[in-house]
This record gives sequence, structure tokens and C-alpha cells, in this order.
Amino acid sequence: MRLATIAYYVIAIVLLLLFMSFALPFLKNLLPGAKLVYIIFPVIFILLTHYNPKEMLKAFKLAGRKSHGTKSEYKNACLFFKTIQNIFVILMLIGIPVVVIWLVAGPQTTPPQIAHIVALVIGLFLYPLLFILFLCLPFRSALEKKLNELE
Repeated sequence: MRLATIAYYVIAIVLLLLFMSFALPFLKNLLPGAKLVYIIFPVIFILLTHYNPKEMLKAFKLAGRKSHGTKSEYKNACLFFKTIQNIFVILMLIGIPVVVIWLVAGPQTTPPQIAHIVALVIGLFLYPLLFILFLCLPFRSALEKKLNELE
């Protein structure tokens, strides 16, 4: 493994733990859009373990209508969006139980508020789902369409 890959993994894990430890007690006071930071940054750093920024930008460019590339470039770009989609799904599957357990089983000064827990769970489910629906699927299908046209 490259040293940069290990560094990006460590950064992703540290950021995720840092966000969870500092942010969860006062997440209910944040604007809904500010919660996106807790989803986007770990995903970006996990992606940086396998893709450099040039490859990421190229994947987005190749999905455009006027771009041209080789079959292998289209396949790599398609794989990039599939990887993003899988990371978001895994983030949902791991994040939701962790947050619920943390909020319910953690030290409480007051009884847990069900509405607050439900709002966090819905946010942890909907934000990655929106990224999958509006980022991963359209770009990936555009790339697969171009791959079909090449064959």
C-alpha cells in the first residue's frame, strides 16, 4: 500500500470519529445542510485512497455529453461512481445503527427524545440516498450509455 493511501484511511477514520464525538450532542441545533459535512468528508477521504483528484475530475468530465474517451477510461469512470454509491450505502448501514445506539445507550442527563433520534436516522438515511440518486446513478448511467455506444 502507498503511504498516501494509509494516510487517507487514517484521516477518514479520524474525521468520522471526530465528527461523531463532537457533533452528535449538538446536531439538533445545526441547519439541515450543515449535516452534509458529516457524510461528504469521510466519503471523499475514502475515495482518495483509491482515486487521485485528477481521476475523480476526469470521471465527472467523461459523463458529459461532449466528452470523448477510450473504453477503459469509461469503465474506470463507471467504477468510480459505483464505488461512491457503495460507500454511501455502507455509510448508511453503519452510520444509522451507530448513531441510534449512541443516542439511546449513551450517558443521558435527560431521557432520549424520540423525535430527535428519528430525525437523525432519517437524515443519515436520506442524505446518502440523495447523493446516490442525484449524483451516482445519473453519471454512471451516462457512462454506461457511452460504453454501449462504443461496442
